[in-house]
Amino acid sequence: MRCSTLTLLFLLTQAAGLTVPKASPGKKRQKRDWVIPPIKCPENERGPFPKLLVQIKSKRDREIKVFYSITGQGADTPPVGVFTVERETGWLQVTKPLDREDISHYTLFSHAVSANGQPVEDPMEIIITVSDQNDNKPQFTQSVFTGSIEEGAKPGTSVMQVTATDADDSVNTYNGVITYSILQQIPEQPHSGMFAINSENGVISVIATGLDRETAPQYRLIVQAADLQGHGFTASATAVIEVQSVETLLPCCTHQ
Repeated sequence: MRCSTLTLLFLLTQAAGLTVPKASPGKKRQKRDWVIPPIKCPENERGPFPKLLVQIKSKRDREIKVFYSITGQGADTPPVGVFTVERETGWLQVTKPLDREDISHYTLFSHAVSANGQPVEDPMEIIITVSDQNDNKPQFTQSVFTGSIEEGAKPGTSVMQVTATDADDSVNTYNGVITYSILQQIPEQPHSGMFAINSENGVISVIATGLDRETAPQYRLIVQAADLQGHGFTASATAVIEVQSVETLLPCCTHQ
């Protein structure tokens, strides 16, 4: 008696102690029609407004009339009306220039209902990320920084640190990445290159010998912070360095 291929396969798997997985009657694969990837919208865009961003479409609109709406920050909660959606077409629009330093991203929810107001889709999350532009200058945390160093300090000795901030994005762009430099040293004694600054963290160090309080008791450094890795907007501040004398303490002798 000949066995069919299916029967033979069943007998072989039973003999080997194997089980054939059954098809699950439960979950069906979900369709991804009602999904929108994150949207990037540049800040400081010029008009005219409103500008179209993306069209929201329900798969049910082939069968019935569907009406669209949105909720969330920038839609129906402050700042209200930054984003709108065309009720019948589903086109999502931005109505004004955006400012990343004010709000860096928006989370909205789109809704689709039938003519009688019944939902035809679950609410869908829409994430709008505001792309950064280099529209902010660096700012030093102080206009004047003060520090001190002993005369005769060896090259490599740290003196002080200056710091600046930038409101632009320093994670995904170089718009907020600051580079420090020294523009001028006053006085230029014993020569103009007595100090250097770490371009990344603003730490000022001695790089030459010859610090002498009698010759130059104080130095003024004009320091600069520039974004775009040193090629963008700039700001300046002053670093004042006091040169301190080294006093040698002699032991006191007591005479009987």
